[in-house]
Amino acid sequence: MDQMKQQAQQKLDDAKQQGLVGERMDGYVGIVSTSTPELVALVKATNNARRNEYSRIAAETGQARNIIEQLAAKKAYELTPRG
Repeated sequence: MDQMKQQAQQKLDDAKQQGLVGERMDGYVGIVSTSTPELVALVKATNNARRNEYSRIAAETGQARNIIEQLAAKKAYELTPRG
């Protein structure tokens, strides 16, 4: 993972730990609490990157993107600590 991706992932992890952002059941992240321009940008960038990756995987596997999104959501839900 390159440095920019690592920084973005760290920001996302920090926002999750602070309860500002959470995983949605559609494979994307959403704002949980009060929105700020920085938080909106983080969520938008994260979801755009995920959408691109889901599309890539869907094209490789011949599955519909919504199936990939559902699988990703299930995995994220299983990996997300409760609290």
